[in-house]
Formats: sequence, structure tokens, C-alpha cells
Amino acid sequence: MKQIYIMWFAVVLLTSCDTEFLDVKSDKSMVVPMDLKDFRAILDNGAMNDLAPSIGEIAADDYYVEFNAWQSMSDVASRNAYIWLDDVLNDKESNDWSLGYKDILYANTVLDGLDKLKIASDEANDIRGSALFFRAFKYFHLAQVFCMPWKREGNDEVLGLPLRLGSEVEYKSVRSSLEQTYQQILEDANSALGLLQYDNSIYKTRPNKTAAHALLARIYLVMGNYKNALKHSSASLNKVDALIDYNQLNFSKFNPIERFNSEVLFHHRLSTKTIWGTSRQRIDTTLLASYSLNDLRRKAFFKFRSDSTAYFVGSYDGSATQFTGLACDEVILIKAECNVRLDNLQEAKNDMVKLLKNRTIGSFDIASIPSDKNNLLNYILMERRKQLVFRGLRWMDIRRLNALEGLNYTIEKKLGDRLYTLPPNDKRYAFLIPLQVISQSDMIQNQR
Repeated sequence: MKQIYIMWFAVVLLTSCDTEFLDVKSDKSMVVPMDLKDFRAILDNGAMNDLAPSIGEIAADDYYVEFNAWQSMSDVASRNAYIWLDDVLNDKESNDWSLGYKDILYANTVLDGLDKLKIASDEANDIRGSALFFRAFKYFHLAQVFCMPWKREGNDEVLGLPLRLGSEVEYKSVRSSLEQTYQQILEDANSALGLLQYDNSIYKTRPNKTAAHALLARIYLVMGNYKNALKHSSASLNKVDALIDYNQLNFSKFNPIERFNSEVLFHHRLSTKTIWGTSRQRIDTTLLASYSLNDLRRKAFFKFRSDSTAYFVGSYDGSATQFTGLACDEVILIKAECNVRLDNLQEAKNDMVKLLKNRTIGSFDIASIPSDKNNLLNYILMERRKQLVFRGLRWMDIRRLNALEGLNYTIEKKLGDRLYTLPPNDKRYAFLIPLQVISQSDMIQNQR
């Protein structure tokens, strides 16, 4: 039956033009899911843990490429995303928009099927919770690249995503407000938390309660709801609080950190892009200089060329593909940031000691952590950037800190003699929806 499902979904995907994905009419009568095993097989499809939106990470500033390397790339979408040009997703049929909505179709198909099956059991609840988790995860990450950042007010007047909550594709797509988009994400994630049966599944590709808490912590952090982000980060760490001691890593390996390691709560990857190839990618020099010589992340995360430039090798996927799932190190950093923002300064320092003593050669110097609130907050934010490099989170962080906290940070990139800039709250922080989707659905396009 699992093989039949793979064939069925292949038919759905192959008969749909990616750039028209929201309006495709697929023949779902060919094979109909029949039981819980079938629905589990749909969610165990490897696509559900892969190909998260990459354009935000491409557009961020933890790395740079030289002009000749940028100019020679055949991937026009990556070239354009790097400097925030409008025509990002229209040169390829498979793109961040269509891939995200395909996975949402998978989740909706399971949810609709469970409604028809009407089975009440722990396994049925866990499958439903998993589908809701995936839908929340996919919508959240789509919102980080196709919607403007969440702000303290006015989100009901900002364009959000078209919210597909069923597997039928015949109705017309209409964009919700940003308020409605985030409320749906929160509803799905909170419902998933109540339904998931396992605190920490042995399958790191499957959602679980611990990961649901971590996802909610990530969502609430982006919304500036630090009380709830602290609540869920603490709840996640109360279940799983594992940190790798980087002193034990084998730095002779090309990728020193293993896939499915003890820190990983939920495994997910970004889509792979040639712009991040080791021959092109160069880590931002200011970021690289921020790692002290006794910081083991220099060895765990980077390989150095003869000219002292570096490229990233520290993916928690254990490969050249970048990890953007949920892991204990991120949850600790969310907890630390929320603690300091809520004036729990000693707790925030304790969080940072817990993390950094596992990232340092010898004993960690606790006195190096600032004591006053402003300096401690800046310290935590910098450590967040250093620990979570190439996790698909830097773009999200620049957006939220500019929109919510007045960071007033401008991204700058130089190609040849030309300097490109992206000032705070620029409309280019929301990428354009593929033009063919707009033309076939009459949805409102993002502003320019």
C-alpha cells in the first residue's frame, strides 16, 4: 500500500504545474487512502522533512560570494534572491512556494481522510497531530519569506498567505491577513501539541510533543510574545535537554556533526542551492572573527581555505544540506533571550553557561557573560547567530528584530564595484509570489 501511495502522490505532483499549484485539479480518485497505516505512510514521505524555503537564507548575510562566482551561476533564482531582485521564483517550475503547498496538500489529505475514517485511538490522534504539526511548520516558514514581518499592531491589515485547510483544490485562492495566517499557524501547532502521543519519538523525522513545544517557542519568538516563547521553550527542555559536547567531535570528518544527533528534536532540511557550494560560499568575515580561538564551533562549523576564507560544514544534517529543523541548542537560546527580555537575568546567564560550556576548549569563562540587561541581550543575540548559522533562521531574526525591537539593521552586499542594500522594513522582505500563481488565481501580489 505504501508503494501505491508513493505512486498516487507522484501522479498528483507530476500532473500539476508547480507555478500553478494552488489552482491545479488533480485526479485523486485513482487511489484512495484506506487506513491509519496509509495515512502514516503519507506523512513519512521524505518530502515532508525536506525542501523548506531557502530564499530567505540565500538573501541573508552570514556569507558572501565573489562577483565572478555569482555571475557564473546558472541558478537565476539564487542569483536574484542574493541581492533581493524581484524575479526570484519564475525561472523554475519547482520553487519554495509550490514545494511548501505540496506538503500542505499532503497534510490536508491526511486530515480529511481521518475525518472520514472516524477512528478514535491514540495512533489516530498522533497521526492527526503530526499532520497539524507539519501544516503549521510549512505555513510558518512560508510566512517568513512571502509575508511581511509580524509587528506589534496592524497585522489584520497586512497580507498573509492563502490558507488551504482541506485537500480539495477547486475553490479559488484568496490571501488571508497576516493576523489570520499566524492565528491559523498557532491553532494548528497548539492542536498538534494536544494530540501528539510521544514526548520524543525514536523517529526524529516524525513530530512529537517535545518538538511541538519547540515549534511554538519559535513561532512565539517571531511574534514577540516572549512569555509564551519562554513557556514552550522551558516545556521542551523539561522533556529533552541534550547537548553535544563539541570536545568529543571528530574534526577530521568533512561534516563533524552527525545527522539525527542527540540535540535534534525534529529533523528538517532546507532545499539545496548551488550558491552555497564550497567553491562559492565564503563566511562573513565579521561573523567569523566573532568566534574566539578556544571556541570549538570554529572547527565544528567551518573549513578554511589557504586564503583564510571559510565555508560551512556544520549542518546538523551531517551533510552539505542545511538543517532547519528543531534542536535543543536553538530552544536554549530562545529561552535565554526570553529570560533576559523578561528581566530574568540570572536564568538567562545560566542558559548561556549550559550551552557554551559544551562549545569551548577547556573550562568556560563564566565571567565573560555580561551582567547588565542590554549587554546581556546583545551577547545572547550574537551567540544565537554564531550557534545557529546556516539554519535558515538568520533572515527570520533580522526581520523580527527590525520589526519588533527597532534594531534598525541594514543588510549590505557588495558585488564587484556595486553595493546592494536592504534597509529595515523594506517591502523586499516579502518575496514576490510566482507570477503565474498570481495571474491564474487573481490573488493580490506583494507590494514593491
